[in-house]
Amino acid sequence: MRSPGPSAELSRTLEDAPYPSSVQGWSAVFVLSLLYLLSMMDRNLMALLADAVGRDLRLGDVELGLLYGAAFAVLYSVAGLPLGWAIDRYPRRFVIWLGVVGWSLATTYCGLSRNFFELFASRAGVGIGEAALVPGSQSIIADLFPPSRLALPMSVYGLGNKVGGGLSFIIGGALTVLFPAAASFHILGLGEMKGWQMVFIVAGLPGLLISFIMFAIPEPERRRRSSGEETAKTTFGDYGRFIKKNFRFSFGYHTGSITTMMVSTSISTWTPTYFARVHGWGTDRIGSLLGIAMLVGPLIGIPLHGHFADRLFRAGRSDAHLHYFKVVLLMAIAPAMLVYVVPNPWMALALVALSQGLFAAYLGLLSTSLQLMVPGDLRGKAASVALLIVGIGGMSLGPPLIGFLTDYVFGDRQKIGLSMAVSIGLLLPLTIAILSLAQKPMREHLSVVASRPDAGASHG
Repeated sequence: MRSPGPSAELSRTLEDAPYPSSVQGWSAVFVLSLLYLLSMMDRNLMALLADAVGRDLRLGDVELGLLYGAAFAVLYSVAGLPLGWAIDRYPRRFVIWLGVVGWSLATTYCGLSRNFFELFASRAGVGIGEAALVPGSQSIIADLFPPSRLALPMSVYGLGNKVGGGLSFIIGGALTVLFPAAASFHILGLGEMKGWQMVFIVAGLPGLLISFIMFAIPEPERRRRSSGEETAKTTFGDYGRFIKKNFRFSFGYHTGSITTMMVSTSISTWTPTYFARVHGWGTDRIGSLLGIAMLVGPLIGIPLHGHFADRLFRAGRSDAHLHYFKVVLLMAIAPAMLVYVVPNPWMALALVALSQGLFAAYLGLLSTSLQLMVPGDLRGKAASVALLIVGIGGMSLGPPLIGFLTDYVFGDRQKIGLSMAVSIGLLLPLTIAILSLAQKPMREHLSVVASRPDAGASHG
């Protein structure tokens, strides 16, 4: 009979202390997923409205890529550092609430923008607010569920990303029917507003009320501290030492996450534009049909990915989450590229659903790998550093890369599909190779954690 691997021993060691009830844990996952959904709706409206914004403000594809990528991602990434510190020191519910209020106000201000620079600043404000959510949510969820059952709730939370992305197209498409993107509206006190501006304003205001749902869940006790000292005493220096000690894992994990996010952000940014330019679809049609296609695959796939990764981990494979993601990523390459090659738009929609159902596994599995590696009082800092690295290296580079290929390499706006297919075909195999570097260090580290008598309280 096969002896249990280090991950099985790790699970037993770290699950000695009682965890909150499943009702409490899953209630928190529901609330956090709802806020994640809201954040993705506000974030992705720019992709749906890109052509209208570009026409009205006279912007090229590179500038539109900057608005979706760098304008959001740089501040999203940098703001994550102080917010990650705050998440490890102060009540996480309050930090997240402030973030929701901040990004909702900034989304509203996107609608008040009259030029590129005002819109750039407003998008940066959205990034600052949203930087609180992911580190805070990951830290809370990791304190509510045992390691052997963590991938499923993390994956369900990750559904908020894809559901929000899909709904942003569906709801945004419906709003463009009420407020046609190029139409003009006279609003008392604001003057003349374009339809796309009205969509941003209407989308941003509800978050100010929804933010208070964060106080419906309790603040969980922090687990697996890096030492016996108070959580408030940990610093980014402590996390720096953790990175240095686990450098091979950190390099492979963060670099692979960068290339993953480059693909993810490019897909969500440019796929609506692709259907508009190449297939001639209108914004309302793109919003509803593409939104549904981007919802169906992840709704089915993400919970299944979390379930099977948890089973693989309990069976004794301590690098289960990275290993499983690599396999699924390999399966996603062909359908993801074919989306932008097949001549039939309906076939392209089916391929969107299939490829997104596979590729979206990263939303739960990458974050689970990181949270399993780090001590509880460094989780906010770990997630915020990941946001910084992935935001600057992934979100900032992905969309402009597609714009660069389209404008300067292929020299034809109608060849945006070719730009997407080429970038996916290069970046996804590279991601698989890079993530392989993190697997052995993860197995070795978790084996050491499982062997420590005090592992239920701390590890480093």
